[in-house]
Amino acid sequence: MSNLATGAAFRLSEDSPWTMGVGIFGTVGGGVNFAGSPTIPILTPRQPPKTFGFGPIYANTALLSITPMA
Repeated sequence: MSNLATGAAFRLSEDSPWTMGVGIFGTVGGGVNFAGSPTIPILTPRQPPKTFGFGPIYANTALLSITPMA
């Protein structure tokens, strides 16, 4: 599984003893897909007044780590 990673480094002036930088790293990510189902009450389609389920449920997330350096 591949992950996002990028970075940049620079000096504020040519004769500066300091080098600054920033790194951006993909830390974690994932997703879930619960298809709608008439046999599972919470996943039934919303059709009042017969059923009051939530229907299909989809979610995904991605987190990045931003790291400054000197």
